[in-house]
Amino acid sequence: MASIIPESPVFNGVKTEEEVIERASFKGIGLKTGFLLLIAVLSAFAFPIIFFNYLEVGITLMFVFLITALVTGIVGQLSPNAAKVCSVIYSISEGGLLGLTSLLFEAEISGIVASCIFITFAYVGIMLALYSARIIKADRKFFAFAISFVLTLIVLGLVLLIMTLINPNNIFIVAYQTNTGIAILVTAVVMIYAAIMLISDFNHCERMVEAGVDKKYEWNCALGLMITIVYIYFRLLRIVARFAKRK
Repeated sequence: MASIIPESPVFNGVKTEEEVIERASFKGIGLKTGFLLLIAVLSAFAFPIIFFNYLEVGITLMFVFLITALVTGIVGQLSPNAAKVCSVIYSISEGGLLGLTSLLFEAEISGIVASCIFITFAYVGIMLALYSARIIKADRKFFAFAISFVLTLIVLGLVLLIMTLINPNNIFIVAYQTNTGIAILVTAVVMIYAAIMLISDFNHCERMVEAGVDKKYEWNCALGLMITIVYIYFRLLRIVARFAKRK
């Protein structure tokens, strides 16, 4: 039965009725996710070194990486047969974007990159452990909470966007920038949303394996996890930077 949770789009279009030669496995998903992360890490190290003395070119390249990642992510979700190639290109693009962005943050706040990397993988590991131990269950109650939470975020986001367009210095923006309590609350909301994304991804990986889908769908699952991990890291960069600037 299809989940009602707002899930990663890379899982759309999965067909379990097609002829299967070799079935997807958790090991295969894990290896492919690790492979994509390795590509992203290597790319993140390489591009800042190459463009360290060419900052303007590097900044322009960031937009290229962003567009490439967006396109390959969409193509990868629509075509399982193209998911492998798209996943690799996505990882290279996101790695370059991560590396150049991290370089800018690190130049302003020393040690922020290492801290965010550690927190990201620790958070993913903790959520995986909680899901595997069934301490967090992807059941109807979880799905109901998730859909309510995400819809609330969408509504609040739209309201805040409209208020910001009307008045960039509205009370909510000022409160977030100056009030530590509000900043902590926003951080908690972001991390809860990240948890929902991870649990959704873990649940779909499990469903794909249990359904016995073809091994090519491992790339879809790996890409979904990759997108979520990158999202968490980027959000952590912004959150940690904001708290560091206050100090």
